[in-house]
Amino acid sequence: MALIKLNNQSLSAVTSAGLPSGSIINVTSSRMTAAASTSGTSFAATGHNITVTPSTSSSKFMIFGLGGAQTWFSTGALRIRLYRKIGTGSFSDITGDISRLYMSSTYQVPMAFSYTDSPATTDAVTYEVYIATASSGTQQVYSDLSNLDKKNELTVMEIAG
Repeated sequence: MALIKLNNQSLSAVTSAGLPSGSIINVTSSRMTAAASTSGTSFAATGHNITVTPSTSSSKFMIFGLGGAQTWFSTGALRIRLYRKIGTGSFSDITGDISRLYMSSTYQVPMAFSYTDSPATTDAVTYEVYIATASSGTQQVYSDLSNLDKKNELTVMEIAG
């Protein structure tokens, strides 16, 4: 049996035809391609982002983050937040500290979070991971480092409202 992938116009027609609430409409993922680090207590963008365009203004997004982090030669705590930008607007924090990782002396720790968002728009929505340190030392969100088999990934599932 062949699978049929709907384009946005067809997807909107199916959604308006009464796709049951809670149905998964679309799944998009993004893998982090470079490491991001911080030694500051102010939140900074990691460059790891994903942009999705809602099929309808009642769509919800379930955002999953999975990967890892490490600290370099010090004890530290890495604070992680999810920021959102709608259309051409600016990024703003939508989660507060969604994760806080405590590390010491170049240890690597797993990172995972999930968040449900209802942006109430049909404009493009961009989600980006921001990080800050809660203590002294340099913390790093890693990806594709030669000595680590960790990949940071964002996945967004659009759910019919």
